Amino acid sequence: MIARNRRHAALRLTTLMVALLAVLGLVAACGGAQEETKNDAPLPEAKTLVDASSASAKTLHDVYLDLSVDGTVPKLPVKSVSAYLTNEPKVAGQGDAEVTFNGTQVKAKFVVVDAHLWAQFGSGQAYQDMGLAADIYDASAILDPQKGIPNLISSVRQPKVEGREQIGGVDTVRVSGTIPGTALAGIVPKAELGDRPVTFWVQEEKPNNLVRANVGFDAGTLTVTLSDWGKKVTLLDPKTAK
Repeated sequence: MIARNRRHAALRLTTLMVALLAVLGLVAACGGAQEETKNDAPLPEAKTLVDASSASAKTLHDVYLDLSVDGTVPKLPVKSVSAYLTNEPKVAGQGDAEVTFNGTQVKAKFVVVDAHLWAQFGSGQAYQDMGLAADIYDASAILDPQKGIPNLISSVRQPKVEGREQIGGVDTVRVSGTIPGTALAGIVPKAELGDRPVTFWVQEEKPNNLVRANVGFDAGTLTVTLSDWGKKVTLLDPKTAK
């Protein structure tokens, strides 16, 4: 009796696994069919697309940022940042970050308000005022028209369109080129960098938002992904939030 029950249980498990694999195969097939859909229209001209994206970034006041470092980037004390950023009515932001602070890798939630960086190092703990954000790492500077994303895009040299890709559900055009190290001031402050290879993924349709930027370094890669352009988020009050 026990052996028969075990055989029945094994049979039910096998049937369940087969059904699950069939569903997964169907999903994969549907996904593959979507990826194979091609846009055969002529690709946009690189400089026109870059200029439009830079102009769009200059008017951007709210955005969601995912920044990650694979390897190491000189003078950048950040491994990852996932945050909402705004510069209206004034520069601010909030999110999660993994940073090097006093020689130690630390994960924390943060809020930037009134130029100060507040950090929470554990769930339920009070936010601590860490001092001026610019002295640690101010991700909100990425929206600065003079040294942030708009400057990064407009500084690209010899841009070249390479093809189309979909990033996060957005149809983009991939553009490669070179940027001077000074164009990274809003993202990698205090670093003295030479020319760097860069790849942009720009929304093909207007307003041609920058969707992703990938910058190469000697010992690592910096990737910035943007989404939720123009979506306003209510910031936490770090003095009372827990």
